Amino acid sequence: MTSSTFTLLDLRLMLTRQPLTTLLLVSILAMAALLLKHNDEIQPAELTNAIDPARVIAAQRNFQNILIPPADLALAQQAILESAARHQLSIGHVEYAQETEAGAGFARSSMNFSLTGSYANIRTFIDNALATQPALLIRHLNIQRESVTKENLALKATLTAQFLTERR
Repeated sequence: MTSSTFTLLDLRLMLTRQPLTTLLLVSILAMAALLLKHNDEIQPAELTNAIDPARVIAAQRNFQNILIPPADLALAQQAILESAARHQLSIGHVEYAQETEAGAGFARSSMNFSLTGSYANIRTFIDNALATQPALLIRHLNIQRESVTKENLALKATLTAQFLTERR
């Protein structure tokens, strides 16, 4: 009659005869111990980072300082188009739109237009526009090859630029 109990001796024999199984088991145990130790060190965000009302107010003020007054919107939009021209980019048809954010003190003023030029000029234009206009964001950008010649590679970029404006 044979006993079907698994003993410590059986485990030791199995692990010495099958080194890959031993390595796998040791690796699993080490990872479990590491995860348990790491989990104990992590505190829930709600316990360690309580919401500081002063920080919230400061963030709201910083956001409000970025917004463009409605009277300055046309100048900011014109500055973007002039910047594109300075970067040797051809500007296509421009469409304008405005949408207000429900329950917020700002609106989004969009410009949807296309540019044609080199990749370097398009990239420099976008970098410059974002650096000089803090209330500007690029909502959509699509770049396609316009013409393919070895001397002149023109790209067409279609983009939607949005300005965050004060809502009064």
